[in-house]
Amino acid sequence: MEKQYPVSYSKEGGFVIHKGDGTIRRFIKSDCGLFYLDVAKNRKRENASNDTILINTVANNQSKYTVKEYRMAELARKVQCMIGRPSTKDYLDIVDNNQLRNCPVDRNNVSAAENILGPDVGSLKGKTVRESSDQVVHLRTNIPPQLYERYKDVSLSIDIMFINKVAFFMTRSKSLRFGSSEHIVSRNHETLLTCIKKLRSVYRLGGFRITHIDSDKEFEPMREKFAGMKIHLNVASDDEHVGDIERFIRTVKERV
Repeated sequence: MEKQYPVSYSKEGGFVIHKGDGTIRRFIKSDCGLFYLDVAKNRKRENASNDTILINTVANNQSKYTVKEYRMAELARKVQCMIGRPSTKDYLDIVDNNQLRNCPVDRNNVSAAENILGPDVGSLKGKTVRESSDQVVHLRTNIPPQLYERYKDVSLSIDIMFINKVAFFMTRSKSLRFGSSEHIVSRNHETLLTCIKKLRSVYRLGGFRITHIDSDKEFEPMREKFAGMKIHLNVASDDEHVGDIERFIRTVKERV
């Protein structure tokens, strides 16, 4: 409010808005802590009979419907949220064409919900686009030469992580401590090899090369393919684990 009009504060806890035409609007603090404008007193004080405030409330809209109609309108809004908050137009098409099996509401209930409760806020948020986007700034971090000299050859620890039965290919370099994750739809050798090739390109972009990989026995059949990429594979025995990558996976799961 202070950005639009001059505001002065009183000792009683209220504040006064000074408008450009010389009139004022006095806001009083209620018992619950909110500030409100007494329209009747303000009109008598200023003798401004042309001031009108119209407020459209849910209670006023609800009074136009029966108790059953209002309950069905609430149910229609609940169903709209459950099926992913489609727009009112799409929601009506779903109801009219019986695309939702055993749907408990009809077109009239959807229209009543729109009239009583207004548009669904979640639907509006999901379909609101940005007016302008921020300019992309390209930043490059200069890697100290000592890192190139000492850690140019990278040793990776790799494993498969599952979260809610969704698989991710996880890697972590031992010296650089650079971790990565990639969602995979299957655990076949071709998919995993593609992940390794992508990751090798990322390291090459920074001036590093992958020379060693530590893993469990799941990756043993890929030893020959890794050798073709000039990568040495070290597989843990049955009673051993690759502790570095397992700790990294545990940390990621805790964050999730």
